[in-house]
Amino acid sequence: EKKTIEAGHLYYIEAASNYIKIFFEEKGKLTYFIVRMTMKKAAETVFPHSTFFRCHRAYIVNLDKIEQVDGNAQGYKIKLKGLEEHLPVSRNLNREFSDRLLAFRQQASF
Repeated sequence: EKKTIEAGHLYYIEAASNYIKIFFEEKGKLTYFIVRMTMKKAAETVFPHSTFFRCHRAYIVNLDKIEQVDGNAQGYKIKLKGLEEHLPVSRNLNREFSDRLLAFRQQASF
């Protein structure tokens, strides 16, 4: 079964062993489905869109869905719009994440 999701509706992708969970908005509700795919392949699929960033070995997030970032140089936690849980940012990606998010928000404000 093949499913097409618009980039604007995709919230994040989470690794689950040899599978990935793809979280997206459908009919105003956040839902997900599971696909047998590696995170590397998922990253190759979504990275042509500048709104996505692999913030952790287990997560790819849509920068446009970020509501809040908590934490410090020891580790950031991302809160996405309409989501209770916080997603981690790998410490070695803190600087790159900050730079990408800032650049994305500046670009989005034009």
